[in-house]
Amino acid sequence: MRSYQVEDKEKLVFFTTNGLYCAMLTAEGEFEPCEGVFFEGCNVTNTKFILETQFLCTLNDEAEISKLMIVDIEQGATDLVIDQ
Repeated sequence: MRSYQVEDKEKLVFFTTNGLYCAMLTAEGEFEPCEGVFFEGCNVTNTKFILETQFLCTLNDEAEISKLMIVDIEQGATDLVIDQ
């Protein structure tokens, strides 16, 4: 799990064996799931923030092909860096 500040909330990023999920945690401790998921059905194995809202992400897709991606959580964009 990774996190960063967005206004008065903390945005959480969870990598799982079924994709990459986001949620917000309010100052009052309330958990608010975000809509959508990145790489649903893929085994996301690691993440590392490179900018405030962007990070590198490694995953194995549905065909078990390893990929290195850049994900921009705020823009909802992904870019392929390496596809093996």
